[in-house]
Amino acid sequence: MSVRRPLRIAALAAVTRAAGLALAPAALGSAGQVSIIEDSTRMLSNPAGTMSTFRALGVQMVRIIVVWAQIAPQARARTAPQGFVASDPASYPAVNWAPYDKMVELAHSDGIGVDLTLSGGAPRWAEGPGIPPAALDNQFWAWRPSAQAFGQFARAAAERYSGTYIPPGQTSPLPRVSFWAIWNEPNFGEDLGPRR
Repeated sequence: MSVRRPLRIAALAAVTRAAGLALAPAALGSAGQVSIIEDSTRMLSNPAGTMSTFRALGVQMVRIIVVWAQIAPQARARTAPQGFVASDPASYPAVNWAPYDKMVELAHSDGIGVDLTLSGGAPRWAEGPGIPPAALDNQFWAWRPSAQAFGQFARAAAERYSGTYIPPGQTSPLPRVSFWAIWNEPNFGEDLGPRR
């Protein structure tokens, strides 16, 4: 076999591929689409480094899942703390808000939007009766959570990230979050139980 034949076959294959690409239809994506990324574990453990990676990737928005039970005071207790006002962001321990404040501030300073997703698990004092034993050690579980208590938590978070809220001991307000979602995967039984 001559060397010219494999070259002709390779050239024909290259021309065929190029022609196929030229005939491919244009993508029908919207110019208004937003790229959103989420990595809750890395965001909580290393917010600055993770946000730097997101910025380098050209991300336009970061999804931050705020776990109700991680913000709530005495989340494993059967009753809410005395004097606790669930709709007041200052009633929640500042240390519990701190990682989320940091993430929102970093995103704001990097020009990255925030999708704040308020989610379960629920604090034990906001859950209904009959919690299965397997759920007692799962901080992401929410057994028949009180809609009223969750609504008060959502109000506290909305006030905190309204763009006007100044946390106690600080001199300037936290950045505004304008994109919100509630309850990650509510149809997944371990996130919101029982399933109906």
